[in-house]
Amino acid sequence: PWREPLPLLTLLQKLGMEGVTALSLGQSVAPEVWWVLGFTTLIIALLAFRQTPSHHCVLQQPWTAGFLWALLAGPVILILILSQLVTPLYHVRYLNLYSGPFPILLAAGLMALARMRLKTSHPASQRPNHGDQPFPLGFFLAGVLFFLLVAASLISLKHFHTQRYTYEAADDLRGAVQTIHQHLGPRDAILINAGYLYPAFLVYWPDPIGWIGRLSEYPPPPDEVRPGPMVVMTGFVDGSPDIGWGDPQSDFFAISRAETEDRLLRLFQDHNTIWQLRGYDTVNDPQGIIRAWLDHHGELIIDQVFPGTSYVRVQGWRTAPVRGGQPLWPPQHPLQATFEDGIRLEGFDNTPTGDTPLRLTLYWQALTRPSRSYKAYVHWLTEDWRMVAQDDVLPGFGALPTETWEPGQIIETNFVLFPPADLAPGTYRLVTGFYDAQTGQRLPLIQGESEVTLTLFDYPP
Repeated sequence: PWREPLPLLTLLQKLGMEGVTALSLGQSVAPEVWWVLGFTTLIIALLAFRQTPSHHCVLQQPWTAGFLWALLAGPVILILILSQLVTPLYHVRYLNLYSGPFPILLAAGLMALARMRLKTSHPASQRPNHGDQPFPLGFFLAGVLFFLLVAASLISLKHFHTQRYTYEAADDLRGAVQTIHQHLGPRDAILINAGYLYPAFLVYWPDPIGWIGRLSEYPPPPDEVRPGPMVVMTGFVDGSPDIGWGDPQSDFFAISRAETEDRLLRLFQDHNTIWQLRGYDTVNDPQGIIRAWLDHHGELIIDQVFPGTSYVRVQGWRTAPVRGGQPLWPPQHPLQATFEDGIRLEGFDNTPTGDTPLRLTLYWQALTRPSRSYKAYVHWLTEDWRMVAQDDVLPGFGALPTETWEPGQIIETNFVLFPPADLAPGTYRLVTGFYDAQTGQRLPLIQGESEVTLTLFDYPP
């Protein structure tokens, strides 16, 4: 196992508190506050065995209730046994898979409680003519419990919509993947640091993937690479070979520190930026070897944390430091144009112009230190200069402002253009330029023009 199991008593206490609360109210309320009501609903559900045959009741025989309880409790008991004897498997979220019978049992239990009667004896002189009357205590208690359960469920529902990340809620993996999608350049790669993250990545990533595999398998054979980004998954650094039961398809796998660092270096050498999707990565990398390596060899340009219990984050690591501060060179499309204030465009990379979105990386060189902060832009225009799509960014997404550029330094930045879905076929152009981030005033070229045409192209090609 890649982690130690909880002691049995601790595990049972954890299940008893958060499990009964999740079954009755979901995971959007605090178990330490609501476990009493959860435990009460569990006892009421056991009254399903007392239900009497009736055309109003589905559970007309005790064995029916027993069958539903077996469907509910059987998998949980099996998980507890495996968690103690084989590998830790318990998590409260798994109860959702087996919780279907519980509302039926709870409803049957409430009906059984409602039918209970408490007889009262009266003196003969006060006894009604029709004899002893049962006091509907059970009906009263069932009504009170039903009201409490509905009220608590409404509170849980409110928490889910207003405080969903305060409790055991889904991490915002959709937002994390979307952030990578909006920043990825044509010569970038994606690094995923926890085995369980890649299925979510595959669900939310809308475009084709060039290759996805383990860090230990990088670089892949050329015949396995398709158009699209490289997606690389890290392993358990210096972990036991038994991790993932040795299955080559397992989410978790062991990899040595030396191999990890060697493959990371190769990944850096082959790409401009590594987009790291992190979440619960201390499991795979308890010593922080990958984090330390990236911090020592890369330049962090984006670090964004997303809501959720696993603290999912996206980090963009510029790889230029491993090449003496220079990005991948030369650009796919060399093109020189000199702007005033000491900035020269050196060229650009782009994905095929038929792709949606269109991804570009522009390369600039500082001839002198620029005097102020400029924003760079790439505009997708029609032949008559009408706007189709645009992306305006600070160089390095704000981490590499122009006023900090040193003479001779080469800077690269990605642009991602999303054209409308109903874009008509035709000839289009891509143009780029700079403008003052404070005033919006364009930075002219030394020849006097205000922008550079990168390319003319037909869409679709």
